[in-house]
Amino acid sequence: MQLEGHLTRNLNESWWVALDSIFIQGGETTTDGVSDHNRQRSFALGATVSVAVSDAVSATLSYTEEVSRNKNGVGGRALRLLAEFSL
Repeated sequence: MQLEGHLTRNLNESWWVALDSIFIQGGETTTDGVSDHNRQRSFALGATVSVAVSDAVSATLSYTEEVSRNKNGVGGRALRLLAEFSL
């Protein structure tokens, strides 16, 4: 299961920003019907900024960092740049 939350704010017609949260839980495996006790759990917070250059072109930059996890959970940081083009 992955649950995401985003609190967004338009700054003007072209720019918006967001505070992001991501909670992940699950993924436990079994071997021959016996639990491997490896359920994953992690919680991350981040921020996003986006700009619409035109009606057809936009760019979004996001940064996320894990703030809590169990020993099997997803950890670390992520930086994502997304460019979108509409035809």
